[in-house]
Amino acid sequence: MLADPERSDVMLADAVTHARRAGSQRFESIALGLQAFCRLVDGSPPDRTLAIIDDAERLAAPSGWDRTS
Repeated sequence: MLADPERSDVMLADAVTHARRAGSQRFESIALGLQAFCRLVDGSPPDRTLAIIDDAERLAAPSGWDRTS
């Protein structure tokens, strides 16, 4: 992800789509957290990155799962 954050961002967007189709909020939260990381590395606008983090935290909250671990 560090070597090619733009490509990783695209691949993680696909992972989010697959997780949603599978109905796995936990996998979706993981993919969103990693996508936010890629965008931070890539220098994307902070508001877009924070929106992704908000979505990941919202999905993780009901299960108590900590997406940062």
